[in-house]
Amino acid sequence: MALNEKISIVIISKNEEANIESCIESVINSFESLSNVNYEIILVDSNSEDNTIVKALKYGEKYPLKIIEITHSNLFSAALGRKVGSEQAVGEYILFLDGDMILENDFLSEGMEILENNSEDKVGLIGLRRDVISLPNGKIQIQDNIYKTHKVRTAEHFGGALLIKASVLKEVGNYYSHLISSEEPELYLRLKKNGYYILEAPIKMITHKIIKPSKQSIYKRVFSKRTLGIGQTFRSAIDNNSFLQLLTHNALNKFLVPFILDIATLVFLIVCISLNYNLLISLMGIFVIQLLGISYSLITKNIKSNLYIKIIFVNTIVGFFYKPKLNVELKKIK
Repeated sequence: MALNEKISIVIISKNEEANIESCIESVINSFESLSNVNYEIILVDSNSEDNTIVKALKYGEKYPLKIIEITHSNLFSAALGRKVGSEQAVGEYILFLDGDMILENDFLSEGMEILENNSEDKVGLIGLRRDVISLPNGKIQIQDNIYKTHKVRTAEHFGGALLIKASVLKEVGNYYSHLISSEEPELYLRLKKNGYYILEAPIKMITHKIIKPSKQSIYKRVFSKRTLGIGQTFRSAIDNNSFLQLLTHNALNKFLVPFILDIATLVFLIVCISLNYNLLISLMGIFVIQLLGISYSLITKNIKSNLYIKIIFVNTIVGFFYKPKLNVELKKIK
C-alpha cells in the first residue's frame, strides 16, 4: 500500500544505548517495505549519560533523522519528550515510540488503511503489544497481546506507542509536559472530551523490551512518580472539564471513587473535630463513608485499588496540586 501522508516518527530516549539501534532500524525497515512514503524520524533524548546519541547519529547520514537533546529541564518526563518531538514534527500523522520498543514491519501499512476506512472522529490507532521482560533472576518472560485485542474497536486506553493525527493532537493541547507520569490516560481523556477516539486493532505493533527491577521498597512504591501522576491527572480532568470522561475511564475510576470517598472522610473528620461532634456519631459517619468505598470496590472487583489509593493518598494529594513551570533548554544535535 502506498501512503500519501507524510509520517513523523517521534522516539523518546533516556540512557537507551542498548536498545536505540534496534528501535531506529525497525522504523527504517518498516518504511523500506512501503512505497512512495515521505517520512522523518525525530529522536528526543532526555540528557542521556550513555552513548544513546552517538549510536543514533550513524543513521543520520543516510536516513531522514533529526536528533534533539533536552539538555536542561527542572522536570524530565516522557510527556516532555513527546511534546518536544511533536512540535518538531511536520507529518500529518505522528507515531510515538519509546527507545526500548521495536516497531513491527506491517503496522503502518495495515494501520493507515484501517484509519482511512473509518470515520473522521477516529484519529489514531494502537495495535498488539508484545512485552519481553528481563527478570532480576536473568530469566526472560514473554507476554503477547497483553490488552487481549481480537477485533477492531474503540480503545479504552493507550500507552507510549501511539499513531495519531498531528492536527488533532495540536487541537487538544498536545501532551502536558508538566505531568510526571500518567500522560497517556490524561491525553486520552482530553481526546474523548473533544469527541475524538483512538482505535485498537489486532495487528502487530511493537515489541517492548522491559527490564524488571529488583523488589522495590515500600517507600519507593508509595512515593513514586506514578502516584504523583495519578493526582496530576485528577486535577487535569477538573481543569479541562473532562471529569465525566474520568469517571468512565476503567483504569482511573477504580482509583478515583475511593480517593473521593477518602477526601470526604477527611473533610468529615475535620468538621467533627472543629464542631466537637459526639465521638460515636463521628465514627459512625466515617464508617458509612468508608463502607460506600468498600461496597464500590466489591461491586467493581477492585479491592486492591481501594487499599492502594489509601496507601498513596498523601502523594496523590501532592500530585493534585503539583504543576511546575518548566524551564527547558534544547540542543539540536542533527
